[in-house]
Amino acid sequence: MKIAQGIFPVSLLLGCVQPIGEPPTITSHTCTPAVADEKATVTCSVRFKDVDGDVDRVEYDVMYNNKTIVLPKKELPDLAGRTTGTAVFDLALGTAVTATAKGTIYLIDAGNNEASVDWSVDVTK
Repeated sequence: MKIAQGIFPVSLLLGCVQPIGEPPTITSHTCTPAVADEKATVTCSVRFKDVDGDVDRVEYDVMYNNKTIVLPKKELPDLAGRTTGTAVFDLALGTAVTATAKGTIYLIDAGNNEASVDWSVDVTK
């Protein structure tokens, strides 16, 4: 592709990464326990399909009382090459507020395609 001098595609200027390949599909998910105390760790399982077989990480956020916390990504090297599978990981709640913790889980592949699903857990003291 020839680009006129001084003209750059917007994605280059903004540093955007364009997804490559096909996105994964989340077929089901569970987060247990459904009711947990504030110090509990909740284990989530996310079943997926991915025609490219390149799911490699999960990211999630947690929201309490309309405040969202985005937590660091978790690499999933055991899923390399799988076109179906289950990603299992722990969510640390870490809140001192009795409320419903909720958020979104993002399953992301090597091509930066993502699938998402919402989750929630009732938090007790």
